[in-house]
Amino acid sequence: MREHGEAYTLECDLAFFGKITASFSHEINNIMSIINEYNGLLSDMVALAEQGSELDCGKVAHISRNMSRQLARGATIVKRLNKFAHSADEKVLSFDMSELLRNVSAFSQRYAGKKNLRIDEDIPQEAVVIVNNPFRTQHAVFLAFQLIADGAAANERITIALRREGDQVVVMVSTGRFEERANNPLRMDLLRSLLSTVEGQVEVIERDGGGRAFALRVANLS
Repeated sequence: MREHGEAYTLECDLAFFGKITASFSHEINNIMSIINEYNGLLSDMVALAEQGSELDCGKVAHISRNMSRQLARGATIVKRLNKFAHSADEKVLSFDMSELLRNVSAFSQRYAGKKNLRIDEDIPQEAVVIVNNPFRTQHAVFLAFQLIADGAAANERITIALRREGDQVVVMVSTGRFEERANNPLRMDLLRSLLSTVEGQVEVIERDGGGRAFALRVANLS
């Protein structure tokens, strides 16, 4: 992702697409590795049974349940990856902002985990439908999330929240303790430039106790 203060470009779109796709593929690869281990256990048990050992049906059932859980996890990840990929189909379309933010929260988990952070969601269960560019909107939210995560104190929680405000939606990305040394003006320039392409703005809010929040205002172009 470019961080040299220049205007947001197609190159930034491609870099974001590659970054998130790689993150999804990493998670899918982890699931395949786990399933492969379970498959190895089953193969060993079958080999022992063929040599006359009693087959432990309880253990087989346990392994089967674990494999099913991993398959369900994989199906969820593939569904999210599919939604992410199709968000780039059109520059402007109608989409559910609540669903989009839950997807951003999901693919931000790996980034948060590397920094020992946890993500909380304050996102309406009902659909919040707007017309705009879903791909760049989620990129803006993810970029704000990175800025907050890079400055959040260890073991902090980051909250992603959504509310309507007139003809706009406001996405709030916040943490309770933020270290100023992690402030990145070049990445902030990129975020502002990105939001301008979706008729949006960002406001930095300082909170009591050293907290910080980014309020991202995104227009409804309908």
